[in-house]
Amino acid sequence: MGLFVLLLVAVQFARGKTVDEIIEKHIQARGGFDKPDEIKAIYMEGIITMMGNTNFVKIYQVQNDLSPVGFNMQWQLTDEKNTLIELAPSTSNVELFNAAVAGIQTEPFITKPLLNYVGNGSQAVLALKEVVNGNDCYRIKLSTKTGSEINYWFNASSSLLSQSLVNDVQQNKTIRSLYSNHKSIDGLFLAHSIEMEINNANENGSIKIFFNKIEITKSFELKFST
Repeated sequence: MGLFVLLLVAVQFARGKTVDEIIEKHIQARGGFDKPDEIKAIYMEGIITMMGNTNFVKIYQVQNDLSPVGFNMQWQLTDEKNTLIELAPSTSNVELFNAAVAGIQTEPFITKPLLNYVGNGSQAVLALKEVVNGNDCYRIKLSTKTGSEINYWFNASSSLLSQSLVNDVQQNKTIRSLYSNHKSIDGLFLAHSIEMEINNANENGSIKIFFNKIEITKSFELKFST
């Protein structure tokens, strides 16, 4: 009887929503289809905990190169006295941090491959409802034509992205990201709290970031001290 009930719930869920309906609601909730593409640059500052260390972080990122492995970005780590700990451009070899910044870089752009999955040769499948951070979520599994897989969990109430799991077969890397504390920045909802788990052949690590300031600008002007 219990199994029958579970199967009945699964059938009702599948009939209740479709992949396209969930995507459409997500687009509306985050601010519209074209809103992320209007961004030219983002400035973010907050607190990052990585490899047992907690520091202040400032990040400038330009939205003209959205590849997870190559993006126009610079970041700076400081202590509580604003003393420089590390300054690095996007060409840095600090792979763990770059993996995390890639995750930040693709939020909200991480859903972009899902928005036109038919046109780019990918396949999207709606899975059962799952709970993420105590919230009911719809999970969509996207299989790309390159062989990679991305799982998205959308909050059933807000339709905003709650979690993503990227399995990059080309780099043999997986990145799980939890997104919360969404706030509207110029009409675009962005997560201000991000938790990440990065795993690949060379390293594993966890990163937590809380942004207390996010600004969207129309031009990029690097202001970091050297």
